[in-house]
Amino acid sequence: MKNKWTLWRAICAAAIPALIGFGIAGCDSPTNNHYTPTVDRTALAAEITAAEALRGTTEKSADGSDIAATAYWTTPEARGDFEAELDEVLDVYEDSDATQAQVTEAAAALEAANAAFYVKRERDTRLRRQAFEQVSAGGAHTVAICEDGSLWAWGSNAYGQLGDGTQGAANNRTSPVLICDERDWVFVSAGTDHTMAICYDHSLWAWGRNQLGQLGDGTQGAANNRASPELICDERDWAYVSAGRAHTLAILKDRSLWAWGLNGTGQLGDDTTVSRLRPVPVVVGGISAWTRVSAGSDHTLAICEDGSLWAWGWNANGRLGDGTISQRRIPVRIMGEASDLAYGWACVSAGWNHTMAIREDGSLWAWGNNEAGQLGDGTQGAADNRTSPVLICTEHNWDSVSAGRFHTMAIRYNDTLWAWGSNSSGQLGDSTTTSRNSPVQISGTYTSVSAGSNSTPNAHTVAIRDDGSLWAWGLNTSGQLGDGTTTHRINPVPIGAAND
Repeated sequence: MKNKWTLWRAICAAAIPALIGFGIAGCDSPTNNHYTPTVDRTALAAEITAAEALRGTTEKSADGSDIAATAYWTTPEARGDFEAELDEVLDVYEDSDATQAQVTEAAAALEAANAAFYVKRERDTRLRRQAFEQVSAGGAHTVAICEDGSLWAWGSNAYGQLGDGTQGAANNRTSPVLICDERDWVFVSAGTDHTMAICYDHSLWAWGRNQLGQLGDGTQGAANNRASPELICDERDWAYVSAGRAHTLAILKDRSLWAWGLNGTGQLGDDTTVSRLRPVPVVVGGISAWTRVSAGSDHTLAICEDGSLWAWGWNANGRLGDGTISQRRIPVRIMGEASDLAYGWACVSAGWNHTMAIREDGSLWAWGNNEAGQLGDGTQGAADNRTSPVLICTEHNWDSVSAGRFHTMAIRYNDTLWAWGSNSSGQLGDSTTTSRNSPVQISGTYTSVSAGSNSTPNAHTVAIRDDGSLWAWGLNTSGQLGDGTTTHRINPVPIGAAND
């Protein structure tokens, strides 16, 4: 390849100034015996020149000086197909026996490759110049929203959960791809294999796996997986959504709560075990105003307007937190009216089989499965599962928390990031693969974090730093970290905007 580009530069230096309508002077002229005079290589030469310009493009920094192209463009994924196309085209250009049809075909192919490369480069440039505002880690895919309202996705695309119009493992993405550019997105939630998002106009959209009706479009089954965002309901008043393993919960602007998808363990909260293909209301006595909801694997947690916490669905290991392991088909209150913990809950995160929550005083609480130390109370093992909330640490300075399958991530008021639980694939981000049963600090300061919930103890984590840059670590089999590779990471690596 290098020799061919050296040859081409020599050709350009001597010939491009003499480009004329019938071809490149000295190449197609009747006196040159190297090429067939009747073959016009003008278009092909122009596309090779354009390709050379694209290959060497630099960008301007804020002060006007040249800066090197982002590291993304040195990866095989970014350059591989483009370089291969150039290689084939140069073979044709240098072939004295090439026919006009072959030359024309090569020019068209390179034109398409140039256009595709340009689009990818512009996409990457746009991504790098944006700060991230929200990120959500699914089972093996990740979705994020930038400050301009653009939505990006990467990782596993087995069921179309990325939303880029394709599906299947062959269409996994190891770098962020832009989704539905014509819309401004304000919120997104990645489930295990499906994705839910809300637009600026408060419309609700869904895509990915729909085996059990988790998209909410009135259909179910593998034939009804969606590879592109699909509008759910005619309502345009959605304020919040949470995608679980195979069920979904959402809150309207009037604060009513709605549920759909799998309901085999009562996780929809409608007092049945009948799965629903469209949103159905969740009603609890006289309660009609909900502020937060979180869908786990087969259970659900939600906070009412009065600060009370409610749970329903599967209750193995005590993940509901009501002091039992009994399944609940309707919401049950966590901590009774007489308890000091009856009110004052601020946020909640339902993991695969454990739950984390923060109160208004900044205290952090955990319950459910503790097999890998994911509760963070200093214990570990089935004997240390908790069926009621237990206080984690004595400090009351926690701001946000995210529960994965077997690990937990949380951020304190000072933007420091903490991790605990399983670390089999480096998902804690502490430079080891050693599991932790109490919080350990992770380098950097962050404003948002999301713990992935894979079907195995292995998982990934994504987080936004206080400068708006996105970082990821842990399992990367399907490219869910978004760093252009499938290499697992035990330390945070920059994604997109932080790749300079």
